[in-house]
Amino acid sequence: MLASVCSLFACTESNENELRDDSSVEKVKIAVVLPKGQTGNSWDNVLGWVKDNIRKASGTVEPDFEFYDENGVDLDAVADELAAREDIVAVVGCYHSAHTQTLASKCAKQNKPMFTFSTSEELQRAFGQRGFLWCLSESDITQSELLVAKVASYQVKRVALLASEGIYGQTFRDWFSFQAVELGLEPTGSASFSNANLKEQLRSVIMEDPEMIVCVPSSARQVYQIVTLADELGYMGRLMFSDTAYSEEVIQLLGKRSNGVEGIAGVSDPTTGFDVSYQAKFGTRPSEGESMIYDAMMVICYAYRYGAIHGIGMNEAIGKLLNANSDEKGMWTESAMQEVFALIEQGQTPAFSGASSNLDFSTDNYTTVLYSSYVHWMIYEGKIIHLAYDNRSENKASSAIAAWEWNKQFYQEFEDKDPGITYPALKGKWAVVVAASTGWMNYRHQADALAFYQFLKEHGYDDEHIVLIMADDLANHPNNPHPGIVRRLPNGDNLYHDVEIDYLLSSLKPEDFQQILLGKGNSPLDTTAEDNILLFWSGHGTKGEWLWGEEDALSADRVSETIREMASEHRFRKMMCIIEACYSGSVAKHCEGIPGLLMLTAANGEETSKADYYNIDLQVWMTNRFTSCLLEKINLDPNISLRELYISLFQKTLGSHVSVYNANSYGSVYRNSMREYLGNTH
Repeated sequence: MLASVCSLFACTESNENELRDDSSVEKVKIAVVLPKGQTGNSWDNVLGWVKDNIRKASGTVEPDFEFYDENGVDLDAVADELAAREDIVAVVGCYHSAHTQTLASKCAKQNKPMFTFSTSEELQRAFGQRGFLWCLSESDITQSELLVAKVASYQVKRVALLASEGIYGQTFRDWFSFQAVELGLEPTGSASFSNANLKEQLRSVIMEDPEMIVCVPSSARQVYQIVTLADELGYMGRLMFSDTAYSEEVIQLLGKRSNGVEGIAGVSDPTTGFDVSYQAKFGTRPSEGESMIYDAMMVICYAYRYGAIHGIGMNEAIGKLLNANSDEKGMWTESAMQEVFALIEQGQTPAFSGASSNLDFSTDNYTTVLYSSYVHWMIYEGKIIHLAYDNRSENKASSAIAAWEWNKQFYQEFEDKDPGITYPALKGKWAVVVAASTGWMNYRHQADALAFYQFLKEHGYDDEHIVLIMADDLANHPNNPHPGIVRRLPNGDNLYHDVEIDYLLSSLKPEDFQQILLGKGNSPLDTTAEDNILLFWSGHGTKGEWLWGEEDALSADRVSETIREMASEHRFRKMMCIIEACYSGSVAKHCEGIPGLLMLTAANGEETSKADYYNIDLQVWMTNRFTSCLLEKINLDPNISLRELYISLFQKTLGSHVSVYNANSYGSVYRNSMREYLGNTH
């Protein structure tokens, strides 16, 4: 393989001095938004190399780069300008996930083609189906999975996460506990940190006694700090780093203490030959992302010619070209590109591979490469050595069409037996619907609450038997382009019609909500031991509490005490709580042992729940995945058994483990159904 690659490389170099008529070459203007000096002069290396190879391979086009230092410009203003400029064919960037999010949000509005290798979960889920964002790396969900899998391979059991704040660390925070459970590990906890509280957060993680800590820093400097502080705090376990630590700068900062630093990083598929050729040409190994930048420029120039010949736009041209997959490796060289350009000029749609991978895309759903290559690396004697290559398709067989899909394995087991509780005849049905957040950015919580409210009214409830609590600040919000309208889906029904709001969230404190459930004061919840109560809650959560508005919360103890008091005062026959919140199970487990209570949560006590469907125009998530699946299922079958409902939600709620709490004190989930909470209220 090495001889073959070097031979290809030599052929490329042999034509380096060949002269062409500049007047026959059309410039393809591409904006490049990357950090200057982030990895030395490597961007110059790869940009110069791909420009020269494309020019010689095509003879008709060459990339013309406009470079912007993402760390040194007003990125918001630059992104607006680049997205709107007609002379910019495509944009490539950024290196940092937060910057990529800014750039993508602007390009989305103009449908400007954008290529990136910065692939946090939120970016791909928000923009991946919009046909303009072309991701040359799998989501960081995959990197998180491989980090956890590598931990498992060391035969340890207890693992923790230490992740930087911000969108980059968010993917790992969202998925770490979920993946650890699926791989048979015990997640001891996770913590997010800033530069200011790193030592405090690392200490909190170490106190839980993990055998290994997965570390997700946002810079080489933070790698240095983590290693230094772990030594200072006396941590005796191992550290496993994300791709940020895959940097020569880490070696420079830590010196001899860098020995043994290890982790997972995305790299070019070693079978493409790019890595070997790069080292032969520049005398150093390519840094992270360079092979993908090479591929981006190559695909953009192919699409430019293809679109011109077929009279179609750039994004359509890119999609057609990336839908033709090739099994042949190493088609990034000058000679291989020359053949591809020739076929394009003939009007064909050639299949090709790239420097980073085979460039297998699924354009049916996501404009993201299906498989990326990763390396388990370690620093030894001042050098980064590659220990083993891996990819998700080999590590865990599952579909990669959705950037956040996972085949879950561990269902809860339920006994089909009567717990011995005697229930009186059912006479009345009540519902309490709470959207516990405020503000435009939390749109999904109120939209979901309104959707559930409307669902209840369609299934027999009247307003006298629904207590609705919400902030009511969406319908006439300045950011709402359609005043008076709140939707859960882009073209869905208006949920803000015939709505009777009982309490504005701002008018209540958590203790007021407790009084409402207890039927005290002026509470409209006039329930007895012959009434069923259905509570739907949508909002934010942290471990041990459900958040209330911006500055308050209902603790697990408060929730448990309130429902136990309701039970002791015979204020319900049966009560079912459906909770859409991060870490919702951490509160629900405190309520176990209460007769007649069932808790159904979007996530267990260690996980976040996941939003679903990002609206580019509104710039908000419109719904939550758990609620979306819940409403779909019970709309189709209002008589569904609680076990069937759980199984369906568990399978379809991607990224968290839907959980049931207190089933043993409620009754058989096989023989109890949703019908007890639907239908006429009196």
